[in-house]
Amino acid sequence: MGEWNKQMMKTLKRSFGTWRLEVRKRGKVRKILMTGAQGQVGSSLLPYLNALYGRGNIYCTDVRTDRQLDTSHFEVVDILDKKRLEEIVKSFHPDTIIHLSSIVSAYGEQHPDEAIRINNGGFINVLELAKKYKLGLFSASTIATFGPTSPLVNTPNLCLQRPETIYGVTKVYMEMLGEYYHRKFGVNFRCLRYPITLSAAMPGPVTARCTVEAYYDALLKGKYVCYIKGDRPMPVIYINDIIQGTIGLIEADDDKLTTRTYNMSGFSCTMDEIRDSIKKHIPNFEMTTELDFRQKIIETWPMSIDSATARDDWSFIPYYDLQRTTDEMITLIRRELKSTGQLN
Repeated sequence: MGEWNKQMMKTLKRSFGTWRLEVRKRGKVRKILMTGAQGQVGSSLLPYLNALYGRGNIYCTDVRTDRQLDTSHFEVVDILDKKRLEEIVKSFHPDTIIHLSSIVSAYGEQHPDEAIRINNGGFINVLELAKKYKLGLFSASTIATFGPTSPLVNTPNLCLQRPETIYGVTKVYMEMLGEYYHRKFGVNFRCLRYPITLSAAMPGPVTARCTVEAYYDALLKGKYVCYIKGDRPMPVIYINDIIQGTIGLIEADDDKLTTRTYNMSGFSCTMDEIRDSIKKHIPNFEMTTELDFRQKIIETWPMSIDSATARDDWSFIPYYDLQRTTDEMITLIRRELKSTGQLN
């Protein structure tokens, strides 16, 4: 296990004790099929699924192969290939699907037809498999399901959702369809709306990629050109809290859940505040701004998120604030860049 994962495991130790109690109470170890395993969240989540359920009990799929995953089972599978997904279900016998495969926000705006096809079609495939084989289904949603007509501050779990990006539209579709299948067919559908996620693993072409790029450029160049305004608050979360929340919801007692889709939040901050937190480690770091189309997307998203329902139903409480996040990210990214020879 890498140094980053060791540090993450340390901060998640208390939660692991609770989850192991749930596993023992259930009487059997969970077997999981995870889609989108090569992504920012999937690749970070995998070591903790291995530790909790056993390395041989996790089957990972993706169309990407760029990250080296610690898994006994990895296969390149298109999320639209329902036939192959069903063959895996029949041979591997999972009891839970973790569905992370998705076309993300900024890329989706440039390729809306692809976002509709993959996000909607892929979700229907795993949802139908969950229904047919009586599997639990966890799916990742997003704060991009909210739009400018939603409350922008402390956005509640239940409110008007009129997103203005195709990514957000497909995720509202996912939430509503998953909840319908739960009511109509009894599918154990559970869903979290992830905020902007900070991690030492670089995300894909997401709208707020700048929140991670700034750390890399600070260490490599001492400066960063940001494409969104520095003073716009954003709901942000560190990857450790994503992992805590994801496994926490998967393991939560169904009787305690009052809804199937939950907000989650870590903290809110601006890019200027991220810059200032980095400057505590790299005093000469400079950040300038050259706006592009992603600024308009950010302006439609909430400034802060209310995750009280997740706290009340299954005790989700984030651990990381901005400075704690920055302290850890600077340490881990610096170590990674040195190990690859990019930094002396």
